[in-house]
Amino acid sequence: MDKYTQIKLLGKGSFGSAFLVNDTNTNTQYVMKIISLSNIPPEERASALQEARILLKCKHKYVTNCVEAFQQNNNLCIVMQYANAGDLQQFLDRQKKEKKGFVKEELVLTFFVQMALGLRYVHSQHILHRDLKGANVFLHEETGQISCQLGDFGVSKVLGGTLDVAKTAIGTPYYMSPEIVNNVPYNTKTDIWSLGCVLYELCTLEHVFDAGSLKMLQMKILSGTYKPIPGIYSKDMQNLIGKMLAKNPIDRPQINDILGLKFIKDVAKKILSQEEYIKEFDVKNEAKDFSDAPSNVQKSTAENLIDRLKSKGDSAMYRIESVRAYLEKQIGFDRFFNTYQIVIDAFEQGKSEIDRKVIQQSLGAENMGFINVIIQLILLEIQSNK
Repeated sequence: MDKYTQIKLLGKGSFGSAFLVNDTNTNTQYVMKIISLSNIPPEERASALQEARILLKCKHKYVTNCVEAFQQNNNLCIVMQYANAGDLQQFLDRQKKEKKGFVKEELVLTFFVQMALGLRYVHSQHILHRDLKGANVFLHEETGQISCQLGDFGVSKVLGGTLDVAKTAIGTPYYMSPEIVNNVPYNTKTDIWSLGCVLYELCTLEHVFDAGSLKMLQMKILSGTYKPIPGIYSKDMQNLIGKMLAKNPIDRPQINDILGLKFIKDVAKKILSQEEYIKEFDVKNEAKDFSDAPSNVQKSTAENLIDRLKSKGDSAMYRIESVRAYLEKQIGFDRFFNTYQIVIDAFEQGKSEIDRKVIQQSLGAENMGFINVIIQLILLEIQSNK
């Protein structure tokens, strides 16, 4: 704490404050959240500790990175990157107040691709954000270039359930998905809905669903009807928003599906360096030896993947990421993650066998050949973390 000098108060909440601070050792500015852990409800304490744990775990260009977290005098202190250009909501408010007109599609897509890459990383860490909105997307300007980062993980949920669902109705009302409104279990697709709401706001400067009361807002969300975005935006943009705001989460695309769209990848090529682009996109298609393997040689493909996991030539981390990326692409993120959690739960409970029906329901009958690969992957992860 001694090495940080407070510059100014940035914001204050019920149980804590955020300060702009300067690291006297490096002369670098950071944001320090100071959350009092005394006399606060258990759920608030849990939320604060949750945010610290998640932020320390997440390291990505488009996610607000945590420098350190520590407890002092019954306070939890979280030190994180400082976004010198405010947040996306402030950007939109200025755009509207100053009557600058609609945001150009090029900038809309730049922000969106950055948010999508950040969200993919968050989901890859088995985390639901659960409160995606403009106020939680932070902007940083450097050498005339502006970029955004996902932040504020205070209500995030690290998934651990067998069916890859969460059940708590958390989030800002304007961005609540239909499944949260209906108080039914939800998964990563709820973040896709919220990101779709943010994309809509970037195009219109308005909430996609708005009403004078929470009840009416919920009714509008469940109706799934909203005004189309202005005609100045491309058909690709209109179609993407329509898919992300599908009422049924099954009909919404996964984050990898979105990032695989040609017009999205074209934007990514412009804003990322060649090295970054290869890392963000080609890594998802690593294990190229297998990427075009037809389903009728699934067994052979699985054996090749296990050989890759056991390879002595590659680092454990490379093998893990390579095979995980292939499985996510081949069987889908949700199916892979559901099955991954079932196997993890079985290991933690000391089970010697896993119910085949449960696995088949999660993985799909056509993908059963990959169960041994997932088990081998988990074993390698456990070994690597020792």
